[in-house]
Amino acid sequence: YPYDYYWILNYINDKKLKQKDIFFINKCHKIDYWNELYTIQQNIMRQKPNIKLEKLFSKAFNNHQAGNLIEAEKIYQKIIKINPNIDVVQNNLGMIYLKANKKKLAQFCFLSAIKINSNYIEAYNNLASLNNEIGQYNKSIIHSNKALEINHNSVNALFNLAYSYGKIGNKKNEIKFYLKTLKLEPEHFSAYNNLALAYYESGETEK
Repeated sequence: YPYDYYWILNYINDKKLKQKDIFFINKCHKIDYWNELYTIQQNIMRQKPNIKLEKLFSKAFNNHQAGNLIEAEKIYQKIIKINPNIDVVQNNLGMIYLKANKKKLAQFCFLSAIKINSNYIEAYNNLASLNNEIGQYNKSIIHSNKALEINHNSVNALFNLAYSYGKIGNKKNEIKFYLKTLKLEPEHFSAYNNLALAYYESGETEK
């Protein structure tokens, strides 16, 4: 068979998996569901550290941080060819594409990151920012709200939400979410400026 039952058992013992998971694996072994066991083993192998990928990611991230975006992009793409299912790589590559004004590629990467990890808040926030840039304000609201479900104190999500509501003419919510942004980050100058304009446009000039 193309799987190693005892290798899997050693892994689950080390990781202290839940009893129901161990029961399922043992059941598969007894009734000879080798396809299921092979899938489990492949998933485990994908989770195990890959030294080559770790080194490549470190190199890509360092270049990204230093502003060497062309080199970082090449390395991120190389990583994706080896393993396309790393959420942070897809997200970081999307950020590089966004900076290079390659918005469709950026959008694809952010969506890929979310598909890999549905709780990846950075990807939701980046996608919401991109949606705002290209005028898709209702989509931005959806993604910002998803980010807030994950972390209700996400400053980026609150700011994006305020901006989106402002663009669709919902001044009440625009002001509400700029105030929430500033409560969490009092020195957020863009929020201050936008809030002042929102008050002015709402006729609340005294504020």
